[in-house]
Amino acid sequence: MNHGSSRLGTALGLLALALSLSLAACGSTGQAHGELVIPVPFSDDVHVEFFVSTTGERTFDVNAGPSHGGKCFKITWYDENGNELGTTEGSTDQNGFVSGAVPDGATHFEGELVRCSDPDAEKSASGAKLLQPPMDGGVTTRRTGPSPSFAAASDLQSVLVFGGPLVPGDDPGDDNLTYGFHVVALDASQAHALLDPILQGGIGTPVPPNVEVLRWTTMEASTTGVRLRTAQPGQYELWSFVFNDGTFSADLLTGSTRHSIGGWDVVEVDVPLGAFEYGLTPGVTYANHAVLTHRTDLMSATKSMHDGFEYTD
Repeated sequence: MNHGSSRLGTALGLLALALSLSLAACGSTGQAHGELVIPVPFSDDVHVEFFVSTTGERTFDVNAGPSHGGKCFKITWYDENGNELGTTEGSTDQNGFVSGAVPDGATHFEGELVRCSDPDAEKSASGAKLLQPPMDGGVTTRRTGPSPSFAAASDLQSVLVFGGPLVPGDDPGDDNLTYGFHVVALDASQAHALLDPILQGGIGTPVPPNVEVLRWTTMEASTTGVRLRTAQPGQYELWSFVFNDGTFSADLLTGSTRHSIGGWDVVEVDVPLGAFEYGLTPGVTYANHAVLTHRTDLMSATKSMHDGFEYTD
C-alpha cells in the first residue's frame, strides 16, 4: 500500500488521515463529503462542508444558521506552501447559507463571517465568486492585519474566523490544525491582527480578553491510527470524545492524556485505525463521525463539535 497520500481528491476530518495511511493512492470515480463544525455559544453553530463529485468537482457549503443570515463572508484559499490562491466572497442568505467552488490546488482555507458594512453592496449567496489574489510582483501568503485600535463600544462587532486543511497531510510533524475564534473587534482586519499571534504561537499563547477560542484541534497520522489533540485556555471541567457511535471513546479519566501549557489545557487521544470504517467495495458508502463535547472553567456553556467524513468508491 502507498502511504503517501489519500486516494480521494479532498478530505476533511479524522477519516482522511486513516485513508491516507491505509488506501492506495490512485484515481477515484467515487464521491466524498466532509463536515467540520465550529461551535458558537448563544448562536447557531457554523457548519463547513466540502464535497467531491463523481467527476472530481470540488465544492463547499457554509451553513451558519439564521442567526448569521445576511452576514458578509470571505474564504481565503491557500496551497500546500501557504501561498494564497484567491478568495471567495459574498453574503449568506437569510438562513445563513452560502456555497461555491473550491479552486484547483487549494489545500487549506480560512473563512470569516462579519457584519456587512454596506447592506446595499451585499452580494447574494448565489453570486459568490472566486477572486484572484492581488498581483504585485510577489507571492501572496497568509495575511498579517493592522494593529488593533481603540473604538467606541457601538462600533464593535462579533467576527467569526475559522480554518483548516482540505487535504490533511500524513507527513511527520504535520498537525492538520483546525481552528475557530469569536472576536469582538471593529472589523475583520482588526480581528485577524488579534488572532495572528495565536495562530503563529500556538498552544500556550496569551489570548486577549476580546478573543474566544471556539475550536483548536490537531490530528497527526501514525502507522497505527491518528493522534487527536484538543486545547482550550483555562481548565477542562468536562471532556468526552465518541467516535463512530462508541467504536472508540475517551474522557478525562479514560483513554486520554492531559497536560497544561501556558494556561491552556491540552487533552490527547490515540484513535486506532481499526475504529475507522473504510474499504474499496464499489457502490458502498463508508461513513465516519466524531463528537467532541467539552467545557472549561472559562466557558459559560458546554460545547459540542460534530465532524464527519464519508465516501463512496
